Amino acid sequence: MEIGEVVFNMVPLKAPDPNGIQAIFYQSHWEKIIPIVCQTIKTCFQHPQNITVINEVQLVLIPKIVNATNIK
Repeated sequence: MEIGEVVFNMVPLKAPDPNGIQAIFYQSHWEKIIPIVCQTIKTCFQHPQNITVINEVQLVLIPKIVNATNIK
């Protein structure tokens, strides 16, 4: 409940957080993502030494141009 209160007290279209997602995403999909969000937060409290994993990401560039030769 407490996590939900925080999510729904956030300004929906405020600048995105570091992962690029605005609060409106969490608010509009809350029923679907609540188990994932709550489990992630619970894991952070249970294993604080692993918190750096949250900041890791796999980035895949998907070219919009066939046979691109450079990135602009």
